[in-house]
Amino acid sequence: MDVYLDPLARVSSDKQNNLVFTNKSIQADAKFVTKSAQETASVLTKLAKSADGSSKGVGVDVELISAINVNNTTFIERNFTANEIAYCSKAPSPVSSFAGTWSAKEAVFKSLEVESKGAGASLKDIEILRDSNER
Repeated sequence: MDVYLDPLARVSSDKQNNLVFTNKSIQADAKFVTKSAQETASVLTKLAKSADGSSKGVGVDVELISAINVNNTTFIERNFTANEIAYCSKAPSPVSSFAGTWSAKEAVFKSLEVESKGAGASLKDIEILRDSNER
């Protein structure tokens, strides 16, 4: 279960080339993970574990900003609502806004504990709303 609660958890290959989770995180290797990423991972892990002792109903997702290709209109239109596209597009950093919205959608999806359809699952059915301060 810890691998699901640690956004920086990694697997490695054993001698038979099987992927195994070894409770080793890349958090300790500062050349790969910034201090702020380590702190974020720590906060998210504590948040997920604090939910009545289990992760049930808690979704956590962290995404690299660079992983969101805002130039891929098919991806954007398939996964974001018109309101989200308008909001993210007018943000000072659209790619950051899309990445944050994507992470929020993924966290909601995880918290619902529904069966994933992999790359075929559209997240357009989940809409991230902002408060009056646009947060």
